Amino acid sequence: MQSRKKFSKEVKQKAMELYNGLCGVCKVKTAVDPHHIRFKSDSGKGVINNCLPVCRECHIEIHKNDELAMRLRVEAKKRHGTLYWTDEWDKEWMK
Repeated sequence: MQSRKKFSKEVKQKAMELYNGLCGVCKVKTAVDPHHIRFKSDSGKGVINNCLPVCRECHIEIHKNDELAMRLRVEAKKRHGTLYWTDEWDKEWMK
C-alpha cells in the first residue's frame, strides 16, 4: 500500500494537466516537482487539492520562504476549503 502522504501517478498527472505543465508559482517555467501545499511533515496528504506542480527553483524557494508557503496554503483554503490537505480517511475520522 502506498503511503497516504505520497502523490500517486494519477494525482501528479492531474495536477500537471490543471496547470498546463507550468509551475503553479511563477507560471512560466515547466513544472517538474509535485509540491505538498500543506507539507507532509505537517500531516499533508497526497491528494489533488494539496498538490501544486512547481519548477525546481520555485520548489526550493517555497521551502526557504515561510511567507510564500503560507500564501500558497491560504490560496488553497480559499479554493478548496479548510480541509484541502486531507484524504477520505482523515475526513471520516474528523466527523
